Amino acid sequence: MPNYLILRLVASGHFAGLDVKLPHGRLGWVAWRPKDASPVEYQGQPEGRLTLRLDSGYDAREGQWIAEVLSALLDLAHGPLGITLAVTEVTDAALEEGVVDAAVLAEQFDVLDERWADLGHGWWPTDDPIRDVVDALPAVLATSPDHDHGLPAALLYYKLSTAEFSFLGDSISWALSDEGRRPSESAYERQRVETAFHNAFKAIEALVGGEPNNDDRRFRGRLEAVGVDPDELVGFRGQTREALFDVLKRIRGTRDQRAAHAGRTGARRGISYYELMEAQYGAAAALGHAVLHVAPPRSR
Repeated sequence: MPNYLILRLVASGHFAGLDVKLPHGRLGWVAWRPKDASPVEYQGQPEGRLTLRLDSGYDAREGQWIAEVLSALLDLAHGPLGITLAVTEVTDAALEEGVVDAAVLAEQFDVLDERWADLGHGWWPTDDPIRDVVDALPAVLATSPDHDHGLPAALLYYKLSTAEFSFLGDSISWALSDEGRRPSESAYERQRVETAFHNAFKAIEALVGGEPNNDDRRFRGRLEAVGVDPDELVGFRGQTREALFDVLKRIRGTRDQRAAHAGRTGARRGISYYELMEAQYGAAAALGHAVLHVAPPRSR
């Protein structure tokens, strides 16, 4: 049974003894000994990392996928930060000892390996969002064994979109302004916005099992089938609130009319920052419903 350590994500000693059954193995915790710094405590507990003990037949590719889905769930719960989590194999002995030494791990990496830098960096989003994600992860992974479809894939498309652009704080106010509602004058920037928009739209596609149908009744039914409430009122602060279904339909319309690869000839190019932000927040709202549908708080 291969063991993997999820790098960079700091989980405090409050997770000591963690043992969560996943469809592919078990999720646990181990203490972390920093490579070039003194030990740090988080909420009064020692620093640690999450571990994956995979069942026979699974390998690093599966471990990396699980770490990426976990990372996307954190972005959904905590806010998009664009941080990708990698994994590395660790020995049974290290896990049995209860502590992993970063200096020992460093010996197995070439300095050109991106994971080498992860040994000296830690990201702590606080324990609460990690706990929420750990509780939801088994049910989310169980919805689809396929890396390219379903809720896990939808979460990864959302993460891809927000890694290119994310809107938090003042950037939301800017996107709501007249300037933010216009496409960029830069061709390169328009391509970046369009790519991020398409990934947000792909998140919706993966969630509902294909391209959102232009038949509103069928589209609504597919949303409801994965736990999305189409009638939830949503909207940015200071803006008129409206049904999530109307927002998702508008995102679909933007994709059909203004995106380069929408499958419609003669489509007008140029997506505004506001339209991208709306697509990301619409996808996030739908994904949040779907996650809570398979992992409701009362069952955690």
